Amino acid sequence: MFGNAGLLADHQILARLNRPAVEREGQEFDDGFADDSIVVSPILNQATQLQQVSIDLRLGARIMSSKGVHVDLNENYDAQHINDAYEMIELGGKSGYTNVRMHPGDTILWETLEYVRLPYDVAGKVMGKSTFGRLFLSVHVTAGLVDPGFKGKVTLELVNSGPHVLNLHPGTRICQMTFYQMPGRVSR
Repeated sequence: MFGNAGLLADHQILARLNRPAVEREGQEFDDGFADDSIVVSPILNQATQLQQVSIDLRLGARIMSSKGVHVDLNENYDAQHINDAYEMIELGGKSGYTNVRMHPGDTILWETLEYVRLPYDVAGKVMGKSTFGRLFLSVHVTAGLVDPGFKGKVTLELVNSGPHVLNLHPGTRICQMTFYQMPGRVSR
């Protein structure tokens, strides 16, 4: 999948997971973790989230719901245009929403609860969990690759392709991320 890249096993992930930065004079850290650390935070229950070759990610509290507008996909379309097509909704609090009901055919963008930061020599891949696949809930339809150097929450592309109405709740372990050791650091 990634040429000479190797899939990391659980013990390899653990060896690099959320390692704190060692303070060195003149060096600043934006998140307090070592540069070569794989950061996935928060991990609430390592025993249930860490699998043999992956870490489970959970649904966060921010979703983007389609505004139902016409979107012109041309060579100038980029991620900044996403705001034109979607409305950001924060679950809980003022919105009054505590869960999301997905009817057959519904699509939604949903951020993970976890913040992820990959070092420049590790790539990630996000995949759905088979439990939800059996309900025909696709979790990451097109953009499953997470590039080396990525920082942020992963945006999931949820599609209900099945016949059932599904109630989704923040905190649910919805997908898994695998990690691939690159043969060297990427240039950017």
